[in-house]
Amino acid sequence: MGVSFRDAIPCVWPLTADGLIKAERSIVDEVHSTISELNSREDYPYVFLQPADKDIRIDRIGRKVTAMCRWIPRRELRWS
Repeated sequence: MGVSFRDAIPCVWPLTADGLIKAERSIVDEVHSTISELNSREDYPYVFLQPADKDIRIDRIGRKVTAMCRWIPRRELRWS
């Protein structure tokens, strides 16, 4: 029996003044790193699949980064 991730939801982070001048690849890498960090925290209630790069939007005018992420509550995962 497999794990059933939920439909993608928008995960949004503010784009700092420093982020406004960063290269797009650097911002995308930071999104992946942030999601990995959240997934490693046992106190965080959800686990996210890493989004494809095409599912990450950088809005420099609106000063935000949005990633469409599939997720599952951590309690539904079985750890061996």
